[in-house]
Amino acid sequence: MLADFLAGNPEVPVPPSVDVLVFPPFASDSAKRREIDVIAARIDSGTQTFSSYKHYQTSRRFGPVEYRAVAIPADQSEGHGK
Repeated sequence: MLADFLAGNPEVPVPPSVDVLVFPPFASDSAKRREIDVIAARIDSGTQTFSSYKHYQTSRRFGPVEYRAVAIPADQSEGHGK
């Protein structure tokens, strides 16, 4: 729907690329990692541990759009918002 709208309205500005981020629901770290594994299988992509924060993720590019699912370990997510 958005793609159709933007194609039909070329005067509307759009960024050169878009990231779609998905985070598993609150659960144990192992449950979040399993959810990333399930998503990776569904999008036919591998997984990796990213950054010193040990974010576990999978991603797939669709042209300028990247779909990425990220599991943030509990010891990293607890500090956000404080």
